[in-house]
Amino acid sequence: MPLSEQVHAESGGTYGAHRISRVLQRKDIVVARCTVERLMAELGLEGVTAGQRRRTTVPGRRHPGSRTWSTAVASTPPGPTSSGLRT
Repeated sequence: MPLSEQVHAESGGTYGAHRISRVLQRKDIVVARCTVERLMAELGLEGVTAGQRRRTTVPGRRHPGSRTWSTAVASTPPGPTSSGLRT
């Protein structure tokens, strides 16, 4: 069992290539992150990605009953009104 696979198993399958390479470096094993990435890909290992947000709005889809607001504005004649103020 390669050391990267062992560290991955010890982490409960949560560590990715970056963390595994840091753990190995702390154990005085010189290894590049890209090497760990390659080995993990060959072994079919993946880390858990934290912070994935749930997407609640899908662009282009409309719900029934949603309104379309118009930006058209009623035209007013130029010049002052009877009160001297524009409304």
